[in-house]
Amino acid sequence: MKLESVLELKTEVLKSVRRQETQRRTATQTESLANPNVADRIAVGYSATGKDQFRLELRVQREAGPAFQRAVEIKKEARGEANIEIIPYVGIPTKAEISDASVFRSYGGNKRPLHIGLSVGHSDDGPGSLGAFLETDDGVAILSNSHVLALSGRADKKDWIYQPGREPKYTLSADDRIAKLRNFVELSRVDRNESDSAIALLEKEVDHDSNQIPKGYGFPDEGKLIRHLPEKPELLQSNKPICKIGRTTGWREGILTALSLDGLTVTTPRLGNVIFDNVLEISWTDKSFSEPGDSGSLVYTRDELAALGLHFAAGPKGSGRKQTMVSYSCKLDLILKTYKATLLE
Repeated sequence: MKLESVLELKTEVLKSVRRQETQRRTATQTESLANPNVADRIAVGYSATGKDQFRLELRVQREAGPAFQRAVEIKKEARGEANIEIIPYVGIPTKAEISDASVFRSYGGNKRPLHIGLSVGHSDDGPGSLGAFLETDDGVAILSNSHVLALSGRADKKDWIYQPGREPKYTLSADDRIAKLRNFVELSRVDRNESDSAIALLEKEVDHDSNQIPKGYGFPDEGKLIRHLPEKPELLQSNKPICKIGRTTGWREGILTALSLDGLTVTTPRLGNVIFDNVLEISWTDKSFSEPGDSGSLVYTRDELAALGLHFAAGPKGSGRKQTMVSYSCKLDLILKTYKATLLE
């Protein structure tokens, strides 16, 4: 179907879902937006299947129950132009899971000049990845997840940010300070989240390589600059190669399988279940696209080296022996608008 048609259908489905959501919260007098019944959870997005052709993307957590039955009905209403996938669980990794994940080469040590993908973090939590360098009104800033730099919104402005982050068997020192927390998204249980992001102003004496693909590691296109291009849905075809560079896995490639997913339930270490809207879904190929510690990695297209978003969560897809994995990314367009920033060139 055409883009206008798939967006209209998505809007109609979401109206129904949110009406039921309001009724449930009123009846149970609960503040949490996430439905406690996993069989009732449904996320709605779309994908580009060809030139000027799109289909609805539906995500449920169980292969039986109200949400799955509703998804089947929606697919019939869409005359088959909808795809249903089972995503049993989506989560942000815990500090323990990150500690158990091995670090890619020297990414977990003190590294200067800075480059994307390195271990960074707040002193009071586990490490994540340096996503990108931004130009802001206050100077050059680094970008990563709120749950990496800002304790999911519980940190204070001007807290020190370290490189590396608090790695296992590594003692942080004053020499590891690289930036001060400037702004961040406060993740919420009672409202929808569209971004898991934070920025920290880089100390002037800290050198960096901007948003180049790091040299010396054998990554594809090393030394080339990743740029921000306005997102155009018609150019983001299904199965489009998508890359990221992170603290744990280094450079990895996956394929884009959904755009603008709304209503995705994500489990967080600090807040429990929260709802995310407007996220991108990347399916893994032969290797894992992301592992714990890769949170905050900049996600970009393989062909155009166009930055799309920040990786923040992952989970299994399917059931039984057919189960694979998917990763999720917040959209960069919205993040840049939030901080009135641009990708540094």
